[in-house]
Amino acid sequence: MSEKLSNTPKILLLIITLVFSLITGCDRGNNTTLIEEKARVKQVMEMRQKAIQTKDIELYKQVIFTGFSDGGVNYDGIIEEMAEKFEKYEIIEFTFQRSTVDMDMNSARMVGQISYKATGMEKPVYSQERTIFRRVDGKWTISAGIKTGLF
Repeated sequence: MSEKLSNTPKILLLIITLVFSLITGCDRGNNTTLIEEKARVKQVMEMRQKAIQTKDIELYKQVIFTGFSDGGVNYDGIIEEMAEKFEKYEIIEFTFQRSTVDMDMNSARMVGQISYKATGMEKPVYSQERTIFRRVDGKWTISAGIKTGLF
């Protein structure tokens, strides 16, 4: 009985440590917080916006997961479609409404309003997008959810 009681402080310390890790959102793999990881996911969307508005296909490739797959569209298809838009339109504006990021270990989801407006379009095209992100080796990229064929 006394041996069980002597382990009680160790068990309590373990429970407190686990609860603290959950509350702070600590990622034991690289010691980043949940808040920092959400900020990194939002940075991917900002990089996507910059890539589209500067028509930088190499930057665009960096934000797309090489295993991208959504509704029959793969990595090559999503890159090809955007490259065609870059060729076709002189100016492309892309906006996204920041929304909350839902995290789950190495995946994240962001639901928000996006819009595209390109040269020759009278009005922007608006759509709701449920963007899916994946973290591989500490780097977040978009793995699904990009709306295609909007403009």
